[in-house]
Amino acid sequence: MLSGPVPPRPLTVLRAELQSLRHLDLRQPHWTKTLLEALESSLMAEGPLRTVELIIREVLQASVIDLGNSAGDPLEHFAVALLSLRFSPTSPMPTVATFILQFLPSLFDSGSTALTGNLPSQSTPYATTALARLIKQSLLATADIHPADEGRSVADALVDHMIEELRYQGSRPVAQADVQSGKKAPKVVRAGRVMSAVQKEMLDGLCGLFEGDEEMRSRWPQLIGGFGNA
Repeated sequence: MLSGPVPPRPLTVLRAELQSLRHLDLRQPHWTKTLLEALESSLMAEGPLRTVELIIREVLQASVIDLGNSAGDPLEHFAVALLSLRFSPTSPMPTVATFILQFLPSLFDSGSTALTGNLPSQSTPYATTALARLIKQSLLATADIHPADEGRSVADALVDHMIEELRYQGSRPVAQADVQSGKKAPKVVRAGRVMSAVQKEMLDGLCGLFEGDEEMRSRWPQLIGGFGNA
């Protein structure tokens, strides 16, 4: 018996829906319904981390291709909305929690190619700026949508976690030329704690942008000096 065509993977469907947001004039009526259905399907089938990674990759693609001219990208504005809302049927947290708690640390894993491994060196500052802007806008939107009930809000807790995570990453050693050339690596490198020079550049860029952002500092003063020597 002949089988029918294999349906596309949920990530493939979601990628197509996200890319079409840059051409809203060509979208069919009720496009928001198909977008949200694709998002929920990806969250169920692929999990929150892979879904969030896809959203971030699609947003940052514009910053890499256009070298920083992505601030007006309509996809970025939609991504902020998607990240600040709750979609996962298994978690009460907004999607930005996966962004901060899982995706951000994965950027600095030893050997990670989540973003940095695929970036040409000259595009790293532009991707870093776009990533910082996406984090900022998602946290600010989350703070407005999910205000504190008693005590800290979700956004407050995520900012505290982000500071702690980036401060930890700043304590890690950076790969040296002799390590990359194949010579015997020191014990700390063999333990897998070393980060690449590109990862370090992105880390320093993120910390500097957050500490230098007046709007974020006024909302979360713990950002001032919070990253230590990162």
